[in-house]
Amino acid sequence: MPRLTPYPRGFVLSRHAPPERSVPGNFHSLEVAGGWHFSFDPLRTPTVCVDEVTGRFVLTHGTCFPVGEESVVDVSAWLLRKLLQSEDTFLNGLDLLAGRHVVVAGDATQASVYQDAAGARSVYYSPGAGLVSSHAHLIHDLVPHEPTLATLRPTGAANTWDLSPWAGIRALVPNHRLVLGTWEVERFFPRQPNRYAGWSTRRKLSAIEAMWQRELDAFTTAFEDVVVSVTGGSDSRVVLAMARRHLQVVHGFTYTPGKNVRSRRSKRLAQDERIVGELRDLLPLDHRFFSRDDTGVTSSPELSQLMSRNSILEHGRWLIHHYNRAFPGDDVMHMRGNAFEIGRAFRDPRPHNDTIEDIRVHYAQRASVIATDSGTPALNVEQHAYFDGAVQRLGYHEDLHGYHRLDLFHWEFRVGRWLSEVLNETDISFDTFLPVSVRAIFELLLSFDVADRRDGFAYTELIDRNFPLLNFFGKNDDRNLYQQVRDEKRSDLRRKERVNAWLERGLRLSGLPGTPDEEPVFQPAPGPNHLLLPSDQFVEGYSATRVIGHAPVDGSLQFRFRSPYAFKRSLGRFEYRLMVSGQTLLRTDGAAWPYDSWVTVHNLRAEDTIEVQVVALRTMSKESWSRATHAGILDLSYTPMAPEEAPRAVSSNPYAETSPWTKHVAATRDETASDSAAMSATGTMN
Repeated sequence: MPRLTPYPRGFVLSRHAPPERSVPGNFHSLEVAGGWHFSFDPLRTPTVCVDEVTGRFVLTHGTCFPVGEESVVDVSAWLLRKLLQSEDTFLNGLDLLAGRHVVVAGDATQASVYQDAAGARSVYYSPGAGLVSSHAHLIHDLVPHEPTLATLRPTGAANTWDLSPWAGIRALVPNHRLVLGTWEVERFFPRQPNRYAGWSTRRKLSAIEAMWQRELDAFTTAFEDVVVSVTGGSDSRVVLAMARRHLQVVHGFTYTPGKNVRSRRSKRLAQDERIVGELRDLLPLDHRFFSRDDTGVTSSPELSQLMSRNSILEHGRWLIHHYNRAFPGDDVMHMRGNAFEIGRAFRDPRPHNDTIEDIRVHYAQRASVIATDSGTPALNVEQHAYFDGAVQRLGYHEDLHGYHRLDLFHWEFRVGRWLSEVLNETDISFDTFLPVSVRAIFELLLSFDVADRRDGFAYTELIDRNFPLLNFFGKNDDRNLYQQVRDEKRSDLRRKERVNAWLERGLRLSGLPGTPDEEPVFQPAPGPNHLLLPSDQFVEGYSATRVIGHAPVDGSLQFRFRSPYAFKRSLGRFEYRLMVSGQTLLRTDGAAWPYDSWVTVHNLRAEDTIEVQVVALRTMSKESWSRATHAGILDLSYTPMAPEEAPRAVSSNPYAETSPWTKHVAATRDETASDSAAMSATGTMN
């Protein structure tokens, strides 16, 4: 049943027992060594183990399952034994923990607070108030704090690093521990070079599978009511493949946009619905769709108020009512396919960008509250000072033992903050675990070559080894594997038959229509298949064009379009357009979709001209904007066939917008065809 109490599964750690009236009425409390008091929602009862000789102790709260080869009954006792051996042995034990939890370990003189590998269990602390808690609002309830300065105020939990809405309340981020009393934050991972770097691919994948299966066994044994969210993407597919032998006892769901498919987000959800609709026929899974149009779910002011206290962001609150109706169990566990991006090369780590200044650039893109005249995100004076302090406080200046700073930054800055607040929001309905969230699994995934990580090689291999049929369906692509291979083969065949399409040489640069600059200028393209808007041409209305040539017959054109740039705050700066004989058939914002998309243009005539353009929607002066437009036009193929109607274009990019072929042009084209036919009948006219 829904947890209609504040801060479900939450906790407060304080030096002195907080007044009963200040903590939620359902919380229980116990005293920990050193005079610390731990108050908690009884839905998750902590376990504490104390060594009577040394006074050292370990407390665990939340879901906490070791996934190594050792058999463990009491995780707190197991961790305490490791702590008594050595600090490094204890930390190695933490690396093997799955679940969403907080761990407190130490003795009466000094203790430290740790969270799970992905930071799914949010942990906030206030040195001034002497409090640690699962929720920022809960600390503020106990001891009111002033708001964070407006010049620093975060725009969302994804952009804040260790800030919160209140000055003096900070967040613990993954791979760090909070030392109680001194309130210092210390990095404890990485402690050495990647332990798995020298392993073979097979050995790495086998190790991941072994830990993952122990984790699933533990969760499905501990919880009778497990649900899984299913999307059309790769991460969800890995979760399903790895859980194959548990799917008969798991309930699945997918949320859909309903009939209103206009926004970019809703188009992506609609694509999920199409892919999952085909996928679920093969799964022994009790599955349902949640539609935004469903009028059978209702909200309440009480529920809205609770969600606002539980989380500092709004992610998918309309879904809470669906969850509560569909999964009314007392303690439902949600298996969620998040945090996989930690194992990908999400921020394009390369040898030359492993610096503090590169982190500053990425931080500014997410956290800036101002922009330069060109629209580039920039930090104000206070933000620069905060950034410099955070880099030192969080240990990015230290020896990171070969781990790339941008990999760690994304793990700690993005995943460790945004995701934890999403889970705080859904705690009203169910608890959540992330199967990939084991530090040893993350370390294994990061041991793969950067090119393999960028391609998601390990994830695709895990699917192939555990449920290979799931690789058949497209991932964020409406085409299944057969259709993708078919399209590739058809492209190859057309090339062999020399009925081909090609890119004309050169880049055509055009200024604003109706001005002297409208006359196109030609210059060499940056590469044989490349499209780019030069920085000196990034002026509103200016464009760069590549012309696609094709055999002089009627037919259908297909190509793959690659535009890897995507950034939500950059929307509205530039767009790509597909033009046929001067008419726009397809357009998409250049910052909306970072994946390859397949484009097909049907019903082309032999005389049609085909162009792919990048057009500036705003004037931007920084060179980085030109680099953002860099795109590729690949795998061109042209299939001869008779046109049946006016030209139309389709794309696998869910954000692409199609434009109808205008009646005027269609009519003109028909007249031209009629004239040609008449001339053929009467002879050539001079």
